[in-house]
Amino acid sequence: MRLYERFGDSGFHSCITTSFGIDFDAYENIALPRLRGAGCSNNMLLVDERMLTYALDGASLLPEHAGRYYTVTGIQPKTVFHPKVVLQLGRRGGRAIISSANMTASGLAGNLELAGLVSCTQEAEGEARLVAATWEYLSSLLSGEGQALNHQLEWLRARTPWLFDTEPAADVVSLADGSGAALLRSSGNGSAAGIGTRFTNLIDGERVERLVVLSPYWDDDLAALAALVSSLAPKKLAILIDRNTELFPAQAAKALPDVEIYDLNTFGKSRFIHAKAIVAETDWADHVLFGSANCTAAALGTGNYAGANHEACLYRRLPAGSTLASLGLAKIIEEGTAVHPDELPAYRKEQELPLAEAAQRAPGQFECAFDTVYWCPPSALPDHTEIELLDAAENLLPVQLTPLTGSQTRRYFRMSGVRARPAFARLRLADGTTSALAVVSVVDSLREIVRDARGKKAESAAVALSEETEEGLWLWEVLNELETVELARQEEPSGKRPRRSDDKDQKSEGHRKLDYDSFIAGRQLRSDEHGAERNSLAGSDLSLVRNFLNRVLTIGDDGRDTGLPDEDAIVRGLDLRDETGDGAAALEQGDAFATSPDAAEEAAGAEEQRRKAARARATREQIVQAVTALNGRLKTKIESGALGSIDVLRLRAMLMIVAAAGQPAKAKGIPGGLQVLALSNDPDGWPKLMGQLLFAFFGGNRPAIRCLQIEAVHDMLPDDVLECWVTSLWSVQACVCAARQEKAMQPHTLSVLTALAAQIYARAGLTAQEFSGETFAMIFAKLNERFCERLRIPSTEIDQVHGRMLKALHPTYTPPAG
Repeated sequence: MRLYERFGDSGFHSCITTSFGIDFDAYENIALPRLRGAGCSNNMLLVDERMLTYALDGASLLPEHAGRYYTVTGIQPKTVFHPKVVLQLGRRGGRAIISSANMTASGLAGNLELAGLVSCTQEAEGEARLVAATWEYLSSLLSGEGQALNHQLEWLRARTPWLFDTEPAADVVSLADGSGAALLRSSGNGSAAGIGTRFTNLIDGERVERLVVLSPYWDDDLAALAALVSSLAPKKLAILIDRNTELFPAQAAKALPDVEIYDLNTFGKSRFIHAKAIVAETDWADHVLFGSANCTAAALGTGNYAGANHEACLYRRLPAGSTLASLGLAKIIEEGTAVHPDELPAYRKEQELPLAEAAQRAPGQFECAFDTVYWCPPSALPDHTEIELLDAAENLLPVQLTPLTGSQTRRYFRMSGVRARPAFARLRLADGTTSALAVVSVVDSLREIVRDARGKKAESAAVALSEETEEGLWLWEVLNELETVELARQEEPSGKRPRRSDDKDQKSEGHRKLDYDSFIAGRQLRSDEHGAERNSLAGSDLSLVRNFLNRVLTIGDDGRDTGLPDEDAIVRGLDLRDETGDGAAALEQGDAFATSPDAAEEAAGAEEQRRKAARARATREQIVQAVTALNGRLKTKIESGALGSIDVLRLRAMLMIVAAAGQPAKAKGIPGGLQVLALSNDPDGWPKLMGQLLFAFFGGNRPAIRCLQIEAVHDMLPDDVLECWVTSLWSVQACVCAARQEKAMQPHTLSVLTALAAQIYARAGLTAQEFSGETFAMIFAKLNERFCERLRIPSTEIDQVHGRMLKALHPTYTPPAG
């Protein structure tokens, strides 16, 4: 197979890749675009820690997207972390690719490599058990405190329920084609038999007619090969090498019985042959081992020695005589001429990589969550070191780090003075020298990037949201569609099989949820320089609804000029003040600026008015039903004790829908054709509907806000929640001001709304600093711009009432400048 092409296969949401060495340019330009293009957004890269430091210290081009679009984690073995595994998981299946290829340009496209793929659906028992065994192995490597990685793993678990209902294969399993397979791995801890010993045990006493071994690297004394020969006692031994590399100790081969050496130089066509394989041919089957392990004692072990490296290999039991032919190697052995050891060039031992030096230059592991930097320092930390943060171009960021409470193994710092997110970190030592760089994983960026591929429903919703410019009940329908999709995605494992203790279902600190009062009590206070956006809807298509609400208010990036004409300006331009006093209503009603209509035209006009009135009544009834449904939903959520970000978004959306549908006092007809809710004391008047929504969430003895759950990963109130609180406060003040215009709402309804306003201000729990912050003031002003004119409520009156209530709640409150 062409390994790099497999990354473009669809059907997977997560991919975990392991490698000894890393070439970031190759991963980010070959693998990552294909993965993301195929809908796989949850990508994790595991690399030998010293090789990771070596790459970041100049051996590789620096990454552009690490820590933001994927995580890269250094694994710390006692010797070498050497497996080459690609595990891809989806909702209905997965696959494991076990190979000899590193995540480098030569590994992906240059060398001659060997890979095997095991693909499964939920129903494919043997294959699924192998994939589950691969997950069990990789997840055992990922036990850490990193918020970014923990989020990725928890996201994966929630979307791969079949994986946790599948018993991992502990031995050989039968595959659908009748062959057998097993994952053989080693952890380098010496506690189990080595891969070589387990491989020979699987042959189970069958007489080995021929043993074929392919490897680019060998022991100086061929110890691992000798152990295989001693255990299997093959009639023939065939060794496949590339003589031009000078990496085979030919003289040591003379001690092996019945050995034949074959040169693969012409087979490889000048490509470096990095493949590793062992084929034990018997009369019954071909027993094949391939993967990351070279034919060395460190990789395979020898006898009672389990080996030193972390390795991963795939064992396959295939039809007798099929393997060499399928690999194109049969002719090399059967028709080629064996090379005598004396004909081979002198053995040139491979130059060792400076791994020890790399380990000494490692600065530790870094994460950034909003304004907090997390650092796991290296074990040998020099005294008087300082952390330096850099951007993607390696420019030093002028950031101040204030130490917070932490531990010796994980230290926390508050970052201030810079809005840019760090890409790299390093240590400056007491003598002025610096360590190697480390990638900074940006937790909030990864939470936004790791998301499900959009299905047809979500894509349709995205199109609708991008095309619309007015709030309406269509938005409620879109929200329902997106929530249905979201809940289906978050399906939990069905629990057919008892969970293993190593499934790691424990919630990390970053994913623990707090009730609203507890969160508010412990949060960091917001400021106008609070850095990265905090979005509790991150990674969800529900953010599309939030983006739409911000776009119509011209907030943030979505508020940039869309190229749409100003509809109000068009209406003003059409109002010539001669034929009609209401150009907008005339335009909606289809009036023609012509001579007096005849009787037929008058009848048609009257019929159109009846149809418009009927549509308005239907829309009004639908809005009332939606408000009732939301209130019922909140009651149910109160009983269960858990509201989430979706409920906050629903409240904000419905408040803006009602505001957009509201009529001003003494409205005649149906202004603009959209405003169908009267300013009245009736149950379907817009102030009453807003009041019902706000009371359900903030009022009474059991307000819904008390049950709101916010993830502890957020150090400040998330922006989307703050946007809803501002909308709620603006809405209740709009209701109060409207009630002052409508005599029927005085004094009872007005006093009820005023008391409700006081409850909302208090229960939102915001400080005077947060109320006077730039973000709060900007959203409040945008709501004034959006709705005050159409509701004919003076924005100055809303601002004055708002200011008085804040002054009563926070005597130290100072209105923002301007």
